[in-house]
Amino acid sequence: MAVIQTDEWFEIKNVTYKDIMDKLPYKSHAISKNELKNILLSHGLHPNFNSAKNLIKILQKKDIWRLIKFYYQKYKRIWEGPNIPIYILPINTNNQSLMKDSNGKSGVAFPEALYLFLSDQPSKKEIEALFVHEYHHICRFHAIRDKVPYLTLLDSLVMEGLAEHAVLDYCGENYIAQWNRMYSEKQLRTWWERWFYPNLSTRKEKKLHDLLLYGRKMFPTMVGYSVGFFLISEFRKEENFSTKAFIGEPAETFLLHLE
Repeated sequence: MAVIQTDEWFEIKNVTYKDIMDKLPYKSHAISKNELKNILLSHGLHPNFNSAKNLIKILQKKDIWRLIKFYYQKYKRIWEGPNIPIYILPINTNNQSLMKDSNGKSGVAFPEALYLFLSDQPSKKEIEALFVHEYHHICRFHAIRDKVPYLTLLDSLVMEGLAEHAVLDYCGENYIAQWNRMYSEKQLRTWWERWFYPNLSTRKEKKLHDLLLYGRKMFPTMVGYSVGFFLISEFRKEENFSTKAFIGEPAETFLLHLE
């Protein structure tokens, strides 16, 4: 597969969600079309495709589809990654907090496909960092494919931590996500011991998993992502590490220096 020319889909005069969703591989995700739509919307997909047409034209002028194809070929070669379809779609530019927090970029990875939501705000390097993070997820999904149906909180922490360390290694410290700088090491150690370590076996489908991972309700914002980055950082202090070598490493390996 390759980067799909989704820009061509928006040439329909009155393009609808049905027009677009019919073209997306929801069946391969084993979910309904409406479930996929809700997941994509929650990760930043623009809610009105007709009003997003101007954004698509801007992205075309910036040659975004060719840029993503370049990054795909680059990291697929470096990491010996899988062939998957990549769908570039317009981000919700009306969501001011999303645009501010992400600088107009977002994404979500499934084992079978990658979705990127973009505006004209991010630089090429920022887009590369987004791609590195999300495509690393794809590579890890394929490396641990037998465990994917049974993912736990520990798996998610390691998944996110490894992806951000890939950004650190390939794009530089300036391009890691802001949540990795939000909390002190003392805070992260305290939260690890209090909230995360006792709940590492919590399955992905349980409410507590997302509360901790995303930092919802009583938990600090994006705390699970921060803890995941911290977990890998602690591992790297003591062990020889490379992104490629550890893509498929069991999540339990990274507990070595925090148990």
